[in-house]
Amino acid sequence: MPDPQHPPEITHLHTAKRVLVVEDDRLISALLVELMALRGINAVGPAETLAAALAIAEHEPLDAAVLDVNLGSETSFAAAELLRRRGVPFFYTTAFAGAVHPSVAGERFLPKPFGAKQFCQTLETVLSTPPKDSLAD
Repeated sequence: MPDPQHPPEITHLHTAKRVLVVEDDRLISALLVELMALRGINAVGPAETLAAALAIAEHEPLDAAVLDVNLGSETSFAAAELLRRRGVPFFYTTAFAGAVHPSVAGERFLPKPFGAKQFCQTLETVLSTPPKDSLAD
């Protein structure tokens, strides 16, 4: 995971961005939050449950999101749908990349385990995605 001594670069254009982290593994979420903080990106959350993810995704200003597919006995798909309606770009992380769920198949995802460089590259791509118009408007 993140190597604070040699963190991969994220462009300065993405500093102060707000990125929702939805991850039920506290070690992974702590590492992702630290990795983003090293680059000046504000991690929102982390949310460990779908209910927490939905509350944040509905009410917080967000520039992007990182969604673990499996959150214990539930999935993050409802949060992804809410983010889609708001026009917030996101990507999934999943340990089950070999058996991709139909909800993940058409979306950007990062298979676990992943390294800091892979995470930063994927986050960079998502943060560079032009904002989509909100479907709720």
